[in-house]
Amino acid sequence: MFDIGPEKLLIVLGLALIIFGPGKIPEMAKSMGKGLREFRKAQSDIREELVGHFNETNGSGPAPDAGTKAPEEHRQDGQEKG
Repeated sequence: MFDIGPEKLLIVLGLALIIFGPGKIPEMAKSMGKGLREFRKAQSDIREELVGHFNETNGSGPAPDAGTKAPEEHRQDGQEKG
């Protein structure tokens, strides 16, 4: 996707150091980290809300964990208990 080698990366970091100065770069990195963290949290919240809404509209509860076995009444092969 991006063809950024180590040389180009060093040039970009050097220019950023010259333009913003050594004191501003850690502050910028910190604010970028906070923004990314907030974005991931919002993404996770939206995903959980959509999955919950999907489960409500289908009439099923939360999806079972991969390690748990489906109840006998709702087996995946379509046969009922008995």
